Amino acid sequence: MRRRNAAMGGTSTRRATRAARWLCSFLGLLAAIALGGCGGANTSTNGLAPAPVSVSFTSSAIHGDKLPALYTCDGKNIAPPVSWGNVPSGVEELALFALGTRTNKLGQTALSIEWAMAGVQPALHHLNAGEIPHGAFLESDSTGQQRYSICPKKGETKRYSFVLYALPRGSRASRGFPGPNLFRNLTTVTAGLETQVNGAFPAHYTRR
Repeated sequence: MRRRNAAMGGTSTRRATRAARWLCSFLGLLAAIALGGCGGANTSTNGLAPAPVSVSFTSSAIHGDKLPALYTCDGKNIAPPVSWGNVPSGVEELALFALGTRTNKLGQTALSIEWAMAGVQPALHHLNAGEIPHGAFLESDSTGQQRYSICPKKGETKRYSFVLYALPRGSRASRGFPGPNLFRNLTTVTAGLETQVNGAFPAHYTRR
């Protein structure tokens, strides 16, 4: 990611925004692994940290949190249609993610990025199933591939979270930046990134 041609990064003591905290409660033990802990309200040394802004983020294809097979490897394995509400004027672009879990080599549960799309214009407010709009692009998932893929093991039920994050004006995601790194940067508020705008919805799927 870059902010006026500078990489977005650096250290921070402020933790995950509202959607990230919601993700922690939704996926439980991912907190320490993915987000460095499910902190409480965002704070700063002077107590004046900006409050997160929640944006409505939904999918017309998902009812009762159940992800239809069409949007998995049992179907077309394309991203479901998504819609979002009004976004504050200080937003440059959006990044969308599908998050899941995996077991690492140590047998621990870890966050898995199943889909990462950046460069999405906030004014669109809607993406059709599988759509990559003009100017947007896929970043790599946790396997290093630029794709969307929801594909649990046969007979397995897995829970997912679809998440939207906004990049403040003057900040853009760079093509080829790994999706897991992009997500990490967006869920750890760094110095100079004034806006904290996000939205999320859950889904689950049982593989045939």
